Amino acid sequence: MIKRRSEETKKGLTIGPAHGMGLQAFSGAVKALDGRIIFVPFNAANVGIYDPLTNIFTVGPSHGQGADNNAFFGGVLIPDGRIIFIPYYGSVVGVFNPSINTYQAGVSIGAAAQYAYAGGVVIPDGRVIFVPHRRANVGIYNPATNTLINGAAPTAGQYKFVTGALVSSINSIIFANYGNASIGRYNYISDTFSSGISIPGTWRLGGCLNDNNGNVVLLPYASTSLMIYTYNPISDSIVHSTSASVLGNEINYGGGALDKYGNIVIPPYIATNVGVYNSNTNVLINIGTHTGGKWAFMGAATTDKGDVVFAPYYSANICIYRA
Repeated sequence: MIKRRSEETKKGLTIGPAHGMGLQAFSGAVKALDGRIIFVPFNAANVGIYDPLTNIFTVGPSHGQGADNNAFFGGVLIPDGRIIFIPYYGSVVGVFNPSINTYQAGVSIGAAAQYAYAGGVVIPDGRVIFVPHRRANVGIYNPATNTLINGAAPTAGQYKFVTGALVSSINSIIFANYGNASIGRYNYISDTFSSGISIPGTWRLGGCLNDNNGNVVLLPYASTSLMIYTYNPISDSIVHSTSASVLGNEINYGGGALDKYGNIVIPPYIATNVGVYNSNTNVLINIGTHTGGKWAFMGAATTDKGDVVFAPYYSANICIYRA
């Protein structure tokens, strides 16, 4: 019988198993319907699979885009249980079925695939909105028909946005602005784009995610003041903000995840420390240093028990935060 992880495991950061998939291995994490955490391959030649109950990492199927290819950036779980990998430098949409451990190449995204999209969001009708990074248009992917079409075009610019957050009450997705001066607001019913409030800095935000209060928390990459913002998408305004400079610089790239108490856990990119942010009280707790090195993690996912698993980028090991 496989020994399950003890319920008494201490809180805080825990070094998980080594993945053995090299540097720049993964660029996102998605919880499958069965509770396993699926790592989205970036330079890894294979899908990564982590079972938080057994603390075992397994090499999944090859995705066919090769190693060292910057294949995908982020992924999403769709209602039928498959996981969609968002093409970054890869030439196709990736489709992974955890229940039968198979990978299928989806539709081609066409020429000039470099740095195409950075993250995706599932909308209520089951389609997936691809967040434009260097692509001129929002991508609209229909997994039922395996088709990709262009949506609205944001304001011109390179390296526009990184990750998005669904706000179904206004039929919109909020895009975290990385290279663009302003937050992106995309209405998926009318297929229209508008610019939200501006964020100071050069490379501004590294990700965003929904909190439990209807707001969107914006995580800093290297904004001028390295601020975490709690953003009200209805009024297009900042509820409150706090400095995250205590965590280091180039803090986050790829977004975070909620722990079992609803706090936002921030996986570090180049930053030396891990942060946990309460968007209700606007308090950031510095959990301390990690052992993943520089460019350690990109993205995270919450387990069924409310722990947060960091996707290893340069880190040789998975890292787990237990609240």
